[in-house]
Amino acid sequence: MHIKNIGLILLISLLFSFSLKGQSILKSDSLALIALYESTSGPTWRNSWDTNLPVSLWNGVIINNDRVIEISITANELQGVLPDNLGDLSELEVLNLSSNRMYGSLPYSLFRLKKLTVLQLSGNSFSGNIPAEISNLTNLKVLSLSGNQLNGNIPPQIGNLSNLEILTLDNNQLFGFIPPELGNLQRIRILTASNNQLEGTVPDSFLKLRGNLRGFSLENNLIEPSVLEKWYRIFIRP
Repeated sequence: MHIKNIGLILLISLLFSFSLKGQSILKSDSLALIALYESTSGPTWRNSWDTNLPVSLWNGVIINNDRVIEISITANELQGVLPDNLGDLSELEVLNLSSNRMYGSLPYSLFRLKKLTVLQLSGNSFSGNIPAEISNLTNLKVLSLSGNQLNGNIPPQIGNLSNLEILTLDNNQLFGFIPPELGNLQRIRILTASNNQLEGTVPDSFLKLRGNLRGFSLENNLIEPSVLEKWYRIFIRP
């Protein structure tokens, strides 16, 4: 048996035996954490997990009632891809992996996390399309995907995220027209998609956003400056 496999087996054994004040962690959650650690070069993180400690003491991991509800590991030199079984963290509410060195496409399993309220993956190198299945995350309040290498169209299904308050898509390689369905985001306060290759105009449906919208930016796209100036006058208050 390879040394690496032996180490992984030991890590799994440690995870399953950990408890804190009688609190253990569900097996599927443990496996998902292991997968994240392994797929993002865990031992080389700036602040790595100490596998001799209970999982509930690991950097950026919050547990409630034996389930992982938050993973917030920012600017920590995570390098690699998101593992498929991250989608097994069915009680996860916050996933913040901003400002790391992650890459690859967004796995479809990510969109099984229906309790997510915050998904922050900005400042990485994720590529590929934003899948339409993102509309499964109906509890999302924050969706931050800025500063990656995402391409393709903005999926109109984002307009189904009725609880969304912050949407940032800046500094990617998105192209095509802005979907009018984004005008359905009645709770949106910040909407930015500057520094892409979006074209055309701003849909009239955006007039419905005037009540709450406080941050709005579409600069450095292929949209006529006169069009943007009109909408900035509508949304940006003195």
